[in-house]
Amino acid sequence: VRFGVDNVKLNAGTNTFTGTIVGPHGEGGEAKPVTYTLDTTPPKITITSPSQNAQVQTATVDVKGKTEAQASVSVRSSRGTGSSTVIADDSGAFKATVPLVTGDNTLTVTATDRAGNVGTATIAVRRSLGKLAAVLTVSPNRFSSKTPKVIVLTVRATASDGSPLSHASVVFTVNIPGLGPIQSPELTTNSSGQASWTTPAIQNATAGSGFATAVVSVPSDGNVTASAAITITK
Repeated sequence: VRFGVDNVKLNAGTNTFTGTIVGPHGEGGEAKPVTYTLDTTPPKITITSPSQNAQVQTATVDVKGKTEAQASVSVRSSRGTGSSTVIADDSGAFKATVPLVTGDNTLTVTATDRAGNVGTATIAVRRSLGKLAAVLTVSPNRFSSKTPKVIVLTVRATASDGSPLSHASVVFTVNIPGLGPIQSPELTTNSSGQASWTTPAIQNATAGSGFATAVVSVPSDGNVTASAAITITK
């Protein structure tokens, strides 16, 4: 015999039910108890690493913490760099790796338990590039004052960990004897940390020693200047 009872109200926590059948000859024995748990509490999230307002120099960060066992945990950056979703282990521990952009990053941790309840926590992390470095090359770096010449300048910039410094602003300046400074417009490094500029034709220069500079700037970490020598012959 199958039967059903609709709209049974559950109390928060554990609810145990049994059933009996009452017929013309009396009441039968109880059925095996069944238990339903009503869970309406959002899972608590404790972030153990990194600390609030931590400063890192890496392109990613491991977010570690504890929440409800077997909860689905998603970590998302407010800067739109991506997200990572993991399942907390039986103790509730989790670790999710998310990418960072240079500067301030707000990370939102969302935990969804098996009952569908959702809890959130946020943490602020700042990515610093550390000590910046740049190398400038000039081609040609030696030419005659008698022949008009264009110069190609290329700078490669890196962060403290040696990774390419992309999306940094660059301004080149060429100083030639007998001429005023020649400056580029503001340029931007590519994904390889490089930027190049070709000067207008240089003419009427005076023989002697000149130089070129490249100033690479990142709003969150300051700037670095690279230089290279230029020689003008008669």
